[in-house]
Amino acid sequence: MDRLSNTRAPGQRSFREGLGKLALLVTSVAFGLVVAETAIRVALPPHNLVERRTADLVGLLRADTLADFRYTSNFEGRHRSEDFEVTVLTDERGFRVPKAYEPSAEGLRILAVGNSLTFGWGVEGEEAWPAALEVELESRKGSPVTVANAGVASYNVDQMDALLHETLDQVDPDLVVLGVYTNGLSRLQNPFQLFSGSTVRANELPRLRTHPDGYMRSPLASPTGVALDLWLSSHFTVGALALEAVASAKASLFRPPAETENSPNGRAGRLMPVLGTQKVRETLEWLDGQGVEGVVMLLVTQDEHGRITENQREWAAIVEDGLRAAGRTHIFSTVPFVTPGANRFEHDQHWLPHTHAAVASALADSIVAWNLDQPR
Repeated sequence: MDRLSNTRAPGQRSFREGLGKLALLVTSVAFGLVVAETAIRVALPPHNLVERRTADLVGLLRADTLADFRYTSNFEGRHRSEDFEVTVLTDERGFRVPKAYEPSAEGLRILAVGNSLTFGWGVEGEEAWPAALEVELESRKGSPVTVANAGVASYNVDQMDALLHETLDQVDPDLVVLGVYTNGLSRLQNPFQLFSGSTVRANELPRLRTHPDGYMRSPLASPTGVALDLWLSSHFTVGALALEAVASAKASLFRPPAETENSPNGRAGRLMPVLGTQKVRETLEWLDGQGVEGVVMLLVTQDEHGRITENQREWAAIVEDGLRAAGRTHIFSTVPFVTPGANRFEHDQHWLPHTHAAVASALADSIVAWNLDQPR
C-alpha cells in the first residue's frame, strides 16, 4: 500500500505543479491585460469615440422634417480647427449672418442655398461668398442689396431643394443662387444625416452608437460584430483592438478592394452627376413656377496636391451640359477662379477668404451681364 502511494505521489505532485504553473500564467496574462488596459485608458481617448468636430458649435444643428437637419435660430459660437478659428452666427431663420448684420428691407434680394462652401466653412460670415456678393453688387449698383446665406454644411441637392421649399416665402427673393458642389453629388445616394448632434453618412448609421461627447463608431460591418466591438470599446479596449485586428486581417485576405464612392468608374461616378442634374432641373422648374429666377453655381475644390481632380471636372461638365441642354443658361462655374495651391486651407479643402472674394466678384459680373441685378 505504501509502495502504491509512493508511486502516485510524483504524478500528483506533477499535476499540482502543472496547475500552479497554469495559474501563474493566467495571473500573469490577466495582470498584463490590466496594465495594458489601464495604460491605454490613461494615455489615449476612448477607443472608437468620434468627438464632435465642432465642439464649440454644439447646438447649431437641429432636426428638420424635410431636410433632416438645419441650423438653429439665433445661434452664436466659435468654430475651431487646425487651420482656423471663426465666429458662427445665425439669424431667426437659421441663416448664417456676418457680425453686426443689419439686412435692408429694400432693394435686390438674393437667396444663396448650398453646402459648406456657401455657408463659409472656415471663414467669418462676412468673408463667405454670399456676404462678399452683397458688397460687390451694392458697390456696383449704388443701391441696397441683401444676400441671405442659407448654406448648410453637408447638404445634398435634395436637401437644398427641401430647404428652398421651407424658406422661399420667408425671404421672398428676386433671385436664388444654387451652390452645387459637384464632388458632393454622391450625397444623393448616401446623404448626411443628423446623429448624436453631428452629421454622418447614412451608410454609417448601423456602425454607430451615441456618446455624450459625440458618437462611437465601429470599423466592423456585421451587426453582431459591431455590437460586440462597441461593448468591448467601452469595457475592455484591449479586447476591442484584438477583435478589430482579426476582422481586418480576415477582410484583407478574403475581400477584393472595392471602388471608392466617388470613383469615376464606380456606381456613383456613373449615376450621380446625371441624377444630380435632374434634381437641379426640378428645383429650377419649381422656382420658375414661383416666379423666381435661379442661377446655378458649380462649386469645386482642390485635392491635397492643390489640383482640381479630374473627377470634379468631369462631373461639373456633365451637370453643365445637362442643364444647357434643358435650356438653362444662367450657369456659373468656379473652376476658372481656383488658383492651384492658393485657395484652400493647409488641412482642409474649403476655400480661403480671398477665393470667396474672387468667386463673389466674378459671380457679380455674371449676374449683371444676365440683367438679373434688378428687383422684380
